[in-house]
Amino acid sequence: MGDGEAPSPWANPSGAPEAPGTESGPPASDVPASSGATPTWVSATTSAGGDPPVGTDGSGKGKGGKGKGGKVALIVVALLVVIGGGVAAALLLGGEDEPTAAELFAASKKFVAQATTATVSGSGTVETGDLGQAPGRGDKVGESGTTVVQRLKLKGQVAWPDRSLMRLDLGSGGVTEALVVAGEVYTRQAEKAAGLDDVLWAKHELPPGVVNPDHGGPILDPNDPSSGGPLALAELLAVAKAPKTFTRDGSAYVLALDLDPKDVLPDPEQTGVAFDRMTLTLRTEKDGRILGYTLVQRGDSVHSDITVNFVWGAKVSIEAPASDELDATPQVNEEAIGAFDASPVLVPAAIPSGWLLTLADVAPADQTAEGCEEVTIDYESPGDSESGYLYLYVFNTDCEGLDLVPPPGAEDFRPGKAGEGYVVGSPDDGWLAQFVVGGTVIQADTDLNPEELAQVMERLVVFDPGQQPGEIAGIGIATQVG
Repeated sequence: MGDGEAPSPWANPSGAPEAPGTESGPPASDVPASSGATPTWVSATTSAGGDPPVGTDGSGKGKGGKGKGGKVALIVVALLVVIGGGVAAALLLGGEDEPTAAELFAASKKFVAQATTATVSGSGTVETGDLGQAPGRGDKVGESGTTVVQRLKLKGQVAWPDRSLMRLDLGSGGVTEALVVAGEVYTRQAEKAAGLDDVLWAKHELPPGVVNPDHGGPILDPNDPSSGGPLALAELLAVAKAPKTFTRDGSAYVLALDLDPKDVLPDPEQTGVAFDRMTLTLRTEKDGRILGYTLVQRGDSVHSDITVNFVWGAKVSIEAPASDELDATPQVNEEAIGAFDASPVLVPAAIPSGWLLTLADVAPADQTAEGCEEVTIDYESPGDSESGYLYLYVFNTDCEGLDLVPPPGAEDFRPGKAGEGYVVGSPDDGWLAQFVVGGTVIQADTDLNPEELAQVMERLVVFDPGQQPGEIAGIGIATQVG
């Protein structure tokens, strides 16, 4: 961005008071509506220590904590629009002048269907660790008693049916912005909010097999950044169980709605995170105007509570980034790799057909098994989080922690004329290979069998982020999406 940039989208150009409850209904929007809208959400992904995420699952594959299985499993929290402040203890109310719970619920769903624009802000907590029994079953902490609490703040703008701009602040975990315009998803990250304008946007291409809620998929899908959030409120209310009673919090009506995680979330086997209870606490006015809601999620390893303020009718500005604001290679850390001079960064000249480069970065010495800086290069089959992967770790033969002794059960591995090393593993657990080419060590973690891996690693080139690798047909077929 920089000179000549548009005014900050976080200003309140309408001059509306920063408190909900002043309008009688959703106003007309001056943001053009688009057809084929895709509901939107923002996901907070943190490791146990609150650092930026580094991986996807907990399958157990990987070298010394590296590779797909060794990466920290992501905790994904849907940041849904909620009203600030807790739900105070209140009396059950009724009488001729009071609406029924069913009438309030129906009026709230109608209000959402007519929604146009809003600004949101709020905060929440995500607790991870050995939480044992989830609330509703005793609230007992697990055997280890060790948990980590991640606090977060968020604010954003929404223009129904298909635009949102959300900013998530994880404190020491950094700040993330997620932008959705007509189903296109963009994100950017920085250590502090002030640094966001200096960061290019990354456009996300959804892999094959990932579907949106309006196509019959999960409402909150951590693999699909275009699902969930403020734009998905109608979908959440559609699957929520109708309340039988309501309470009062001052002038607000409070409806506690139960959600079945099976109706909202993808299969826990795919995400590595399971919730056994979800509650949506809706706060409305008498006519159904939604003041906000609170989403509570409970599981054995994750507890989350998200609370956000709603202001309806503000003028919003939500546009797709200009071409010069987009990062053409968001998965590549060009600066870090360019500064790596310990050895040539050698990679395959060709990879299995359909596979993609998903990561290129440098791991610091204190995060590697050998205690030396290593370049990490990931290739994956899109749309499959469990198979179709080749993770490479490249470093210099002078690394003091390098162990050239083959482990028990290893076999010779000689890809091409220059490489020499070993491979060990099995079809069920995947394969680990290590070989040396000149002064460069290459380690591979993959589910390609040794013959296929040798074919991929036979011809090596110096890594160039602007150069697309060639394709090798007929290998990795079992892992490809077809």
